[in-house]
Amino acid sequence: MVVLDLARWKSPAALQLLVVMMLHMDCKVLPREPPVQFIELFAGKGEVSQAFREQGWTGSSHDINTSPYMDLCTAVGFLMAANEILNAQPGSTVVIALCCNSYTAMSKGTSDRNILNLFLGNSGYTYVAIGNLLASRVVLILWLCCWKKLKWVLERPANSCLQHHPRFQEFLHTCRVFSGIFYMGCFDGPTSKRHKLWSNCQGLIHSIIKGATYMPRALRLSLKGSPLVRKYIDKKGRARYAGIPGVLKQSQSLL
Repeated sequence: MVVLDLARWKSPAALQLLVVMMLHMDCKVLPREPPVQFIELFAGKGEVSQAFREQGWTGSSHDINTSPYMDLCTAVGFLMAANEILNAQPGSTVVIALCCNSYTAMSKGTSDRNILNLFLGNSGYTYVAIGNLLASRVVLILWLCCWKKLKWVLERPANSCLQHHPRFQEFLHTCRVFSGIFYMGCFDGPTSKRHKLWSNCQGLIHSIIKGATYMPRALRLSLKGSPLVRKYIDKKGRARYAGIPGVLKQSQSLL
């Protein structure tokens, strides 16, 4: 049944084969007790998962900083995430905050993601190649979520170009997806930065962004956060900016 559904949606053949292998090999889908009600991928400090648990939900948090076995770039990490999806109850929630370093406007100068290369960028850079791999695997996860009838939400910076990635475009043209933008400052964030949500559940999007789609300019300016760059004037008299060493990497959650 699962393969027929995935085939009907024209999902990647590799995903269909993966599901068949997981369901019919000796090491079948590992059972979970109690059943999974939420899954958080790229969880960071797991604050979203903590909020779910405070409401009595059961589930799991996945992040490379928690365990190297949770790295979605590896076969083990991807299969662990897929196993959790297959164990989730219909209607459960999957939260994904994909690492954004090669998809933001700030990195265009080196990532070279643009329409001429279908936003695949310069894969000669490791971080760009990893970004492409993670985007493709996240889309595979989204296919599984749709088959399992799970509610998923993908969070990205508002200026991200992830939606133009070929794998994501293929998914958007097949499944119905909703989106919405909110200001991080409306949720006590250190900056006012805008973020964009993608989800297969319109009600979920509306419940999250309600009251957070607008911030007065004065309030936005008051949330400056810690300085990440320094400004200087080059030899031609033009204003330039350079990242402050050791600070930019710590600010990934703000980008």
